[in-house]
Amino acid sequence: MKYVKKYYGVYDLSGDLVFVGRTQLEVGNHLEVNDATVFRTLRAGRRNVANHIVIKYDTEKAVKKSIEVEKTFPKFRDPEDTRFKRMYLAYDLNAELDFGKPMFMNEITKKLGVHKDTVLDGVNKNHLANKHIIRVARSQTVYPKKLSPHCKEFKVYKYNRQGELVAWYTTMSVASRLTGIKYDVIRNCVIKHVSTHEEFYFTDHIPLVGFKKITVKFKAKKEPPTVYVSHNGSREKMTLSKACTYIGTTYVTLKRKINEDPRLLYKGYLIELVS
Repeated sequence: MKYVKKYYGVYDLSGDLVFVGRTQLEVGNHLEVNDATVFRTLRAGRRNVANHIVIKYDTEKAVKKSIEVEKTFPKFRDPEDTRFKRMYLAYDLNAELDFGKPMFMNEITKKLGVHKDTVLDGVNKNHLANKHIIRVARSQTVYPKKLSPHCKEFKVYKYNRQGELVAWYTTMSVASRLTGIKYDVIRNCVIKHVSTHEEFYFTDHIPLVGFKKITVKFKAKKEPPTVYVSHNGSREKMTLSKACTYIGTTYVTLKRKINEDPRLLYKGYLIELVS
């Protein structure tokens, strides 16, 4: 009985044909793996070998120039054991790339000081891994140095008074810790949609288009009432709050009196409202 050779199409992860072999040995040599690896993979009903897709065909004409593939994360050859593995990117809480490059699982767990399950939770559940955001690398050479503000981890966005996007954070607590601005100030911005801070406006929602500049609303800063206080030939200018302490009365009482009469004599002090 004559042995009929098969044809093996080798495709990259984009689904494009890169090689056609007549034997599993030829495929193994092309992919730099043992032909037994190709044999076991195909016999088990799988087709992913060395970061490529291998499909067996009966005739040369049946070999397709391209195939549809599921979008999966690519794997890269680990120089330590020559196996193909996924690589990961770690971004700090300022959304900037840390460590400067993609890393294999053993590298990133060592750098962050966490278990591999923590890294996987960072990918699958959007959890932070030792104050880092984890992404799966799609390339060893091309990757974002800073994460987009539209990434699902980010919930708080900081704008300046001109409405220009300055930074983005995972939570209000993280925003408060990194900026030094009180949590209540940030929370009031998010809930009341008006900022009491002098420079920055915070929000939990940005539009998908034109997010780099939005309309911001700041609460008008009220200057505290100022008065002149005259006593025993001296005349001092001070805030109404300080005048209450100086005279020995309550703020509510003195404010009511000064509103009724901007120049009055009270407890032996001449009080004049500064216009």
